[in-house]
Amino acid sequence: MYTYKRKNKAGPGSIIFIILFLLAIVSLAYLFYMNKGLFWDILPFASMVIVIISLIFAIFNFVRRNYIGFLFIIFFIIFLGGIIISSLFGPFSLNYRGNRYFEETDYRQAISFYSEIVNNYQSSRYFDDALINITYSYYHNNDCKNTITSLNKAIDLGLLDKNLKTNKIFIDCYQKLGDSYSEAKNYQLAALNYLKAVDTYSLVKQKYPDSDEAFVAEYKIPELIFKTANIYKQELNWDKAAELFTKVIEMYPDSNYSQQAKVLLFTSYINSSIYYKNNSEYGKSINEFLKTLELDIDQKTSFKISHYKQVILSDIPLSYLDRQGYNFFTNEEYKKAAFLFESIIEFKPSHKETYIGYLAESKINYISETDHKTLSIDDKEEINIGEKSILIIENNSISSINFYIDSDIQIASEIKANSSTEFEISPGTYKAAIEFDNKGLLPLFGNLSLAEGNRNMITIQF
Repeated sequence: MYTYKRKNKAGPGSIIFIILFLLAIVSLAYLFYMNKGLFWDILPFASMVIVIISLIFAIFNFVRRNYIGFLFIIFFIIFLGGIIISSLFGPFSLNYRGNRYFEETDYRQAISFYSEIVNNYQSSRYFDDALINITYSYYHNNDCKNTITSLNKAIDLGLLDKNLKTNKIFIDCYQKLGDSYSEAKNYQLAALNYLKAVDTYSLVKQKYPDSDEAFVAEYKIPELIFKTANIYKQELNWDKAAELFTKVIEMYPDSNYSQQAKVLLFTSYINSSIYYKNNSEYGKSINEFLKTLELDIDQKTSFKISHYKQVILSDIPLSYLDRQGYNFFTNEEYKKAAFLFESIIEFKPSHKETYIGYLAESKINYISETDHKTLSIDDKEEINIGEKSILIIENNSISSINFYIDSDIQIASEIKANSSTEFEISPGTYKAAIEFDNKGLLPLFGNLSLAEGNRNMITIQF
């Protein structure tokens, strides 16, 4: 029997593939250095191809008794190792193990594997799924801060849409973070997250008006705004607190927080006024206090204003009250001007003659611009009193009244219930107004024509 003993030289095909395999090793090494994610994605596929080809050429060369077959065995072993390594390490293995723990709801372990892919293999084909899955893992693990960061990244990369589902996650995380920061007394971050929750709720209401979340938003938005306003109040950020309390009052008047917001808005103005006064910033103190006049005043609040007027304004230097009052008067903010001139007369009675005219004119102008009833003379009688005219105000009501007239002698006078007061005034036509202590009654305003030698009677009956 004939035995084949002649050794053959390596064929051109073997040499070409040896060169290609060497180039593959160099290329993979370079890729590992430059782009690990792409390296681990390519390695198993390149290894499988080279393993098959190496085995074929090894057998072929051994049959031909060519020792170059051992070189193909080396390539076979190297790239078989590549297949094994890629199954044990790299993004494929990490993604597989991360998915397994995710399905088992062991989110902490899932995060550890997904984060390796997200942080170290961003060019890998497993990166997209890992980023999505780590987002939900963070969320289920109550890691709200990382949930928001990861979710925003997934949306920016187009992996997730900003839809109702993702907005629900944002809302839940913002609220939880707000509560967490608030408990830790990190009020700035608490307020920031509450307001982000409000913005997201508003977006849901706008884009998904028929959803359950839109219904929830109706009562959650005023609650979160109210919470945030309280935080700013604690931080002594009076302007921001007032802005948000006002928002609750005006935009959500039927909410459970509207009435509380009114109370806290009042106390915010008072507290800020006291704060500025204690720091000798009298102008700011006066302005903050006068903001209470713009509130919806009930009898209880009106009493508090009178009380705090004494506490705050009684010992502020006259020069500040004078300057602020005159500024309001010249800017036609007559309600505030009248309040300050009235306070000066009350707390600095020695200066009454200086400010009584400003008070009368401010009150008359303010009442004329608001809802009022017409003030007119009820009865006239000619009498022999020379060049003067007599005006009698008879108050038959159960409330004290304040009478103001802008005549040659400007008058601001209180007339008690069931009493009358007589004034001697030069003839002419003058603006006049009457204000009741009972704020539920509309004031009176009119032009009174007083003739020479006449007695004029105005009777108030309520």
